[in-house]
Amino acid sequence: MGRDPPRAAGGMGLWKSKLPQRGRALRPQEKDILKSPMIIFVMGGPGCGKGTQCKNMATKYGFCHVGLGQLLRQEAQRSTRRGRKIHDIMLQGLLVPTGIILDVISNAMLSRPESRGFLINGFPRELRQAKEFERIVFKTFFLK
Repeated sequence: MGRDPPRAAGGMGLWKSKLPQRGRALRPQEKDILKSPMIIFVMGGPGCGKGTQCKNMATKYGFCHVGLGQLLRQEAQRSTRRGRKIHDIMLQGLLVPTGIILDVISNAMLSRPESRGFLINGFPRELRQAKEFERIVFKTFFLK
């Protein structure tokens, strides 16, 4: 009998992972690149139009749309160690650990230093992830 993959607690994908929950700290010159552009987290439930609104705002204001789902699917298709790891996690229906997500997001942002801003769709899922983003990338502020 084979072992079943870890099951999500309450169906929410919360399980104790041995994979990194903290992302790689950015070098000072990388942090400098990300200080100027505006970073906007676009939040909402599945199917509510986040992607459509991001596409519209990116076109209108010259922002870069960073869609986490698309980034993870692209990374999972690559034949890299990280890509295979992401593919295996997603295949099991589990949530990709925060550390890996932050590395993918920060790499996407650093690849577009000319962008006026970033629309991040699908992240953060919880407050802990937002705090880790601030620790690694940049201190954020919230509009009320």
